[in-house]
Amino acid sequence: MKPKPLPPVEVLNELLHYNPDTGELRWKVHRWPRCVGTIATYTTRAGYHCLKINGSDYKAHRIIWGLHTGEDLPQGMVIDHINHTPGDNRLVNLRLVSYSENTYNTTNNNNLTPDTSRRGLTSAGGGRWRVQISVGGKNIYCGTYDTVSEAIDARKKAEDLRGW
Repeated sequence: MKPKPLPPVEVLNELLHYNPDTGELRWKVHRWPRCVGTIATYTTRAGYHCLKINGSDYKAHRIIWGLHTGEDLPQGMVIDHINHTPGDNRLVNLRLVSYSENTYNTTNNNNLTPDTSRRGLTSAGGGRWRVQISVGGKNIYCGTYDTVSEAIDARKKAEDLRGW
């Protein structure tokens, strides 16, 4: 689903102040019930910061990207939070990537840690690990393994075979 287009950057600049050191967006104008200088965002259950402009909800990282670059996202591109923390909207933590790159950079909650060596691994239950990689929108199942190290090796082998 294509995201709703951002308001023009001139409108964003009139309404909002962005602090690149903290990642905060604050109102420049009174927006009931918010006052000038108050934080413009709310936090979703998933940890993303969002805000409402003219009755539409937007993720803060998209607004920030628009303020920084002067334009909306190019077709097929998304904003990635480099450190995997969706509420960390400091400019140094945001980068423009393709949808597939962003999917590859995700961590699974079943991984127990955000260790990037476990990318593509999920718990299969019973202490076993399932390896599945997404390439070009297609999921490739690489097997289920008894240990994390076996699963990591299998994923690396699959990546090598495909030239990643």
